[in-house]
Amino acid sequence: MKDILTLEEIPDIPLYMDQIIHLLDDKLQNHKQSPDDKILTKTMINNYSKEDLIDRVKGKTYTKHQIVQMLLVYYLKNGLSIQEIKQLLLPLYDDQEHLMELYQQFIENREKRKQQIETILAALPEESSLQVMELIELSSELQTIAKQKL
Repeated sequence: MKDILTLEEIPDIPLYMDQIIHLLDDKLQNHKQSPDDKILTKTMINNYSKEDLIDRVKGKTYTKHQIVQMLLVYYLKNGLSIQEIKQLLLPLYDDQEHLMELYQQFIENREKRKQQIETILAALPEESSLQVMELIELSSELQTIAKQKL
């Protein structure tokens, strides 16, 4: 199962909201905690637009650039507030090419991050409760470091 959507998997043609929801729901199944969970909803897309987290839609279709914006918000929303996401992403939105390059780099670095996580997991104690506590603490430390970079 996939847990990230590559630029090549995002169509170059504009998509309607329902098509985007279906694309993300299909390609990012690994992010669901239960089969009924939705990766993205119409309400989320509308709220992202109202908050200027994605460029405003022109007509009824969204460009590849806007879909990348949605994906970045999706990946960041569990660790950053809306204001922090804006602070990080809005300066990048003026240069579409640069944003696409950053997203591509983010995806390419994903494999390295996964390997680093496997190394961390292998070093954890065997007791399940202690593993959970240590992983949550590590997550908290990483969030603090990330927020200091804003």
